[in-house]
Amino acid sequence: MKRHLIFLLLLLSAVSAAGPLEYVCTVKQELSVTDDGNLKPYKNSIEIGNTFGIDRKTGKIIGRPFSNSTAREVQIITQGGSSRNFEVLSASSPTGKATTDLVIVHEWKKSLEKPFVGLESGTVYSGTCK
Repeated sequence: MKRHLIFLLLLLSAVSAAGPLEYVCTVKQELSVTDDGNLKPYKNSIEIGNTFGIDRKTGKIIGRPFSNSTAREVQIITQGGSSRNFEVLSASSPTGKATTDLVIVHEWKKSLEKPFVGLESGTVYSGTCK
């Protein structure tokens, strides 16, 4: 009985140290690159307020603007942790045109809401994840 309790406590501490199994993120800013290389907010942002979910085990993302359900390849670049970012790279070609998306969650931040930055088809998004 005592061995089972110790095993359960070790298992629970390992799961809690790994962080949440998924993130739910909200887009708060949408930026485009100008001809001179600067970033500027879109005049009519359509993604602000949208939410998307990230499965931390598979890297699958559901929701706009980063849905990668049709991606040819989804790769978790960094698993994240108390001192590192969680990073997902997706390469897709649903219409024959190759696109690459990158989402980085600053998992190492101490707050409950973790900031994220992402790049999708040349547009930069930022916001927070829980």
